[in-house]
Amino acid sequence: MVDFSKLKRPNRAEMEAAGQQRREREIQQDHDKRLSYCKHEILVVLTYEAEVRFTTTGAQRASFHGTDSDGREVRAIWFTPDHVNRDEIDALAERMTEGAQLILKGYWARETYGDRPFTFKAQFVELSSS
Repeated sequence: MVDFSKLKRPNRAEMEAAGQQRREREIQQDHDKRLSYCKHEILVVLTYEAEVRFTTTGAQRASFHGTDSDGREVRAIWFTPDHVNRDEIDALAERMTEGAQLILKGYWARETYGDRPFTFKAQFVELSSS
C-alpha cells in the first residue's frame, strides 16, 4: 500500500519563496543575456522625445531618435525587460524629452526596411547626468 503521508505539499510561504527565487533567477538570466549582446556604448542626444508603445506580441518597445557625439543621426530601439512594470517605464519616458542625453549599450543591426541602413538595438538605457 502507498503511504501518502510522505508526499509533501508546499505551504503558501514555501510557494511564495520558490516563486520569488524563480523570478530573481529569470531577471538575472535576462540581465546576463542582454549583457552578452552589448558590443558598443554610445551617447545620444534626443532630437525627439522617446516613444514607448506595445508590440503585437505584448512587449514594450521604446524608440529613440537623436544624434551621437559626432553629430551623426542615430535611430535606436529598446525592448524593455519583462520585469520592469509599466509605471517605471512611463516615469523614465517622461524624462526622455527632446535634448535629453542617453547612454545606450547594445549593438548595431542592419535593417531590411526603411531608409536607414542600421538601427542601434539598445540593451541598457541610462539617462546621462551631464
